[in-house]
Amino acid sequence: MNQDEEVVRHAPGIAKVSELKAALSDAWKNEILAKPTELKKAAEVLGVDPNELKSLISPPLAIQSERAGMTGGEVLIVMAIWAGNEIVLGAFKDLAKEQLKNRLKQLWSVVLEPLVRDLLEDRRYGLGPQIDEKKKNE
Repeated sequence: MNQDEEVVRHAPGIAKVSELKAALSDAWKNEILAKPTELKKAAEVLGVDPNELKSLISPPLAIQSERAGMTGGEVLIVMAIWAGNEIVLGAFKDLAKEQLKNRLKQLWSVVLEPLVRDLLEDRRYGLGPQIDEKKKNE
């Protein structure tokens, strides 16, 4: 994983990465793309047209694990909007990488994380709390 593509990091929770990936995929397909109000909310956070966002059949974020320890591995939310060297959504082509990461962080924090948590068996502890960048780098 290229650390430059990391958007958010979570402390270990009880959910397995495979369960988190499935929940993210389900949230994207069954909530964001299937419900106009959720699609509009996601599009507003990203600053794109809802119709353009509908063209993404997979979420623009992916879930990975890093550094497994006694309590499990930290969970990384990373950018997943590239096809080779091309950005898959035209509205993002002119954005600087940091701008894009900020928008994707908002998408995760405001829209997707609550949906993903709702799809997990244990909503409170399935996905650990976000790790602040300052704490991570100390």
